[in-house]
Amino acid sequence: MKTNKILREYWQATPLWVHKLLLFIGLLAYFRWGYMAAAGVNKHHPDPLYADIFLDHLIPLMPSFILFYMLGYLFVAAPLFLIHERREAYLYAGVFFVLLSLSLLVFTQLPIAMDKDIALGRDWLSRLTRFQQQIDSRYNNLPSLHVSLNVFTYLFLHHKRPRLGRWLIWVVPFVVASTLLVKQHLIIDCLSGIGVGVLAYWFYRRLAASPFFTGAPHAGLH
Repeated sequence: MKTNKILREYWQATPLWVHKLLLFIGLLAYFRWGYMAAAGVNKHHPDPLYADIFLDHLIPLMPSFILFYMLGYLFVAAPLFLIHERREAYLYAGVFFVLLSLSLLVFTQLPIAMDKDIALGRDWLSRLTRFQQQIDSRYNNLPSLHVSLNVFTYLFLHHKRPRLGRWLIWVVPFVVASTLLVKQHLIIDCLSGIGVGVLAYWFYRRLAASPFFTGAPHAGLH
């Protein structure tokens, strides 16, 4: 009991940045493990689904948009710099975890396959696009995690820093467009990703306003 008390006090005294860093690393590891596990399952799926429509085939391959695709990886780390309370950090990470878990479950139960147009150019943008295309599974598409996580992050950022959110309003449209223009996702993947991201943010706000989180008997959104 005494040892547990000492460990609990030590943990509570740990700086916030340590908690945020550990949560970030944990979520990153979970994402990577879950993504590879789902890809392994879907690799042997006897009957994958194809959800492309004629509009998907009208969208050109534009390797230059790989820059915005990569920006999406960095943008989801924004909450590391926006969260200043421990409870908020764990709440955000919890919703992030649920979003990942549900998406990974859909990957295995509804494997949407995509035959990608591979970037064949020799310039560095084409090589980077080709590298991204080849390391990703052709099945883990719906909902697009790249889209849902960036939508969730942006809505959270806009709530925490409205002025900064107005300046960065261009990020999500360009990230979403990049998933289509580097042939990583289909239109239906992006639409479902937007829906999941909005739903995750709604869920986060509901939890943040709940008495369990605020300690108030009748807390509401503000």
